[in-house]
Amino acid sequence: MTSIANAPNPFTPLAWLEPNVALHVEVSRYITAMTIGGFVWDIAVNLDSDYQLLFKNKIKYPTIVYYISRIFTLAYIIANFILQIASLKDCQAMMYIQGAFMALSQTTTSLLFLIRVQAVYRGNKLVLVTFCILWLLVLAFSIIFPVHLRAKHIEPTRGCINSSFTNYAEGFIASVIGYDSAVFVVITYRILLSSVLEEGKKARVRAFFGFQHLPAVSQNAVRW
Repeated sequence: MTSIANAPNPFTPLAWLEPNVALHVEVSRYITAMTIGGFVWDIAVNLDSDYQLLFKNKIKYPTIVYYISRIFTLAYIIANFILQIASLKDCQAMMYIQGAFMALSQTTTSLLFLIRVQAVYRGNKLVLVTFCILWLLVLAFSIIFPVHLRAKHIEPTRGCINSSFTNYAEGFIASVIGYDSAVFVVITYRILLSSVLEEGKKARVRAFFGFQHLPAVSQNAVRW
């Protein structure tokens, strides 16, 4: 910690951190602020489409999951930003709130991916059961994830900073990354099987890494 005599601004929380830590926190703030701006812009751009989806079409289960995912994702981003910039009385309480929104956001977004896998692999019980189990794994980590996050004040200020990152939190992140990667691979593979005109494994490998020989619709489906 920086001493009171050497602190450039005693009323600025980052002044009480080591320079490399303060830089990391400041960059994280900028990234979070840009994420909020990008997400709000995405909402504005798709406002008409979302309105049509919600009020002009029959509301189905995937539609409900989609909107819940959007709400929880926005709530998580805002909670994360508040935790980083606000002067709070209880940093740990805000960390719990942020962690809960993150877990809910990731769980519902992963559920959207599961719905997509179900649509692409309809009738393939092995794939469907496998991904249901993987999603339940993400759900299990999500339940215990928030309680293993830690935050504390940047003494002597009321600014907050993450104080620790437990193995449970790392397990949650690893499960989400693994699940999302698996969804991408199996959906890409299925699209390649139905779209690649050339025969043989080499053609499919080239298409997988470079999207060569794929129709435009299939390319967009893979990138989505």
